[in-house]
Amino acid sequence: MEFLADRAGAVASSQSRLGEYRYSNLGYAILGAAMEAATGKQWFDLVREWVLPTEQFPSVTVAPDANRRALPRLLGFRREPWSISDGVYRAAGGLWSSFEDLAGYAERCMRRGHRSGWFMLRNAVYYHTGQARDTGVCVIIAPEAERFGVAHAMLRGPNATKALLENLMFDNYR
Repeated sequence: MEFLADRAGAVASSQSRLGEYRYSNLGYAILGAAMEAATGKQWFDLVREWVLPTEQFPSVTVAPDANRRALPRLLGFRREPWSISDGVYRAAGGLWSSFEDLAGYAERCMRRGHRSGWFMLRNAVYYHTGQARDTGVCVIIAPEAERFGVAHAMLRGPNATKALLENLMFDNYR
């Protein structure tokens, strides 16, 4: 926790304008540590209890079975994925799931009006992304149009999945 407190001070003093939005994994790390301290439970146990219950999303994990992972190859070499589930940044992400569970989560959020943690893409269209060194995922929900989409990409830059999914869902939609 001391590491997070030291980093928080450095990030807070580097803000350019008061009130300006800045995404930060550090914020999630601090929130996760606070939740763990307040409840005495591990972050992922709280996620399972309050956000992604096992009975609705059985594949969600922080440590997927090695036989079920899709791993990218770069110049013929397998790239092992990052794991942040046991470090100080564990609450910033690092979840794995099947496409079925990811799509189920998107549909649930769309139908129930859940928007916490979602960013607005355009009028009444929201998205959430996750990016690691070699993989990225994006979920877009459009509640008014009753549409949602999920995309995953390997060895692409940040926002590649968002651009792909946005194009498929809206720009080429007839």
